[in-house]
Amino acid sequence: MYAAAFLAAGEPTGNRWIMAVAGVAVTVSCVRLVLHEARLDDRARRDQRRLEAIGVPATAEITAVRPTSPGEESGIELRLLISASGPNRSNPSRRAGTTRT
Repeated sequence: MYAAAFLAAGEPTGNRWIMAVAGVAVTVSCVRLVLHEARLDDRARRDQRRLEAIGVPATAEITAVRPTSPGEESGIELRLLISASGPNRSNPSRRAGTTRT
């Protein structure tokens, strides 16, 4: 509808080409964004199916919290104690680890 109104308004030909090129550029960038989001969605679904198929129920207990600054962002560092039941590839069923968020 916008294109029909734009063409009926009698704008100079140069402006039409600029608007057409800008429209194509916006369309291409939006299509690339949609494709990227679709890939992320597929990856998340694949990871979820893998977790459901071979994952082991576990509990994470937060044992320590401290502020940290990884790069330009501020965040917190968590010290976790992870407990899992069932078959575990490593020997200890309780491991301490550190993660940054």
